[in-house]
Amino acid sequence: MKTIVLYYIFWIVSCSLYAQSSWEHLCKQADSLNSISDYKGALLLCEKAISIVEKETGKNNESYIKCRNSLGKAMTFVYKNDQTEAFLKETEELAKKVVGKKHPAYAASLNILGGWNYIKRNYSVSESF
Repeated sequence: MKTIVLYYIFWIVSCSLYAQSSWEHLCKQADSLNSISDYKGALLLCEKAISIVEKETGKNNESYIKCRNSLGKAMTFVYKNDQTEAFLKETEELAKKVVGKKHPAYAASLNILGGWNYIKRNYSVSESF
């Protein structure tokens, strides 16, 4: 019930703010859901945000990287498979190419990839990130 109420509240807010960078608002909502361990809800919002930002700005920009980072974070807790790892590595490579190694979005992608390896108990790999 709590999750349904949260979805409803986020839906109302997202509808009212859709005109002003709706993808960014959805990513922030997804991050909020991630912080309260509602990873499936975060996945839904991230997927919606990614489709919006991709249509508005394309894939080779900071906005797209931020959305992928949010989605990747949620994926690490929902999907425990090779597809998640491939997605995280692809996001890290894209971030390195698009925004560079000194950008916070690149650091975030490394952090998420390190967290993924920690979850998988690949501690030595995790520490390298």
